[in-house]
Amino acid sequence: MYTMENYFWGLVGYGLGGAVVMWYLFWLGRFVAWKYLRHGLLLLMATLIFTPVTVLTDGVHLAPAFTILVFEGLLGSEGSDPGRVVTPYIFTFCVFLVFYIGWQWLRHVWVAKKQVADKKEPMIDSQVE
Repeated sequence: MYTMENYFWGLVGYGLGGAVVMWYLFWLGRFVAWKYLRHGLLLLMATLIFTPVTVLTDGVHLAPAFTILVFEGLLGSEGSDPGRVVTPYIFTFCVFLVFYIGWQWLRHVWVAKKQVADKKEPMIDSQVE
């Protein structure tokens, strides 16, 4: 069987591959005009790619959730529960969404404060020339 080091390097490779796929999807997202829809689709794709789940219900090894969902769906073994994979998807997407909304709010507050500070700054004679 594989050692933990092999497993670790497999996760590193998967993470790098997922980052490349996300970069490509980010590049393709330029064709979606509305930024909130584009960002929502990117959050959904990041959730689908990067959500881990344990391979076995009592195991410690993680795998991408979509592979476990496909294998359990194809094999259809008795006792397989799709909720075991869907629940982490919902949780991960909600966490990503909360961070995204918080980030957009902080950007809005920061830009608004910067615009107010720029308007209140008095003009000095040397700035006019």
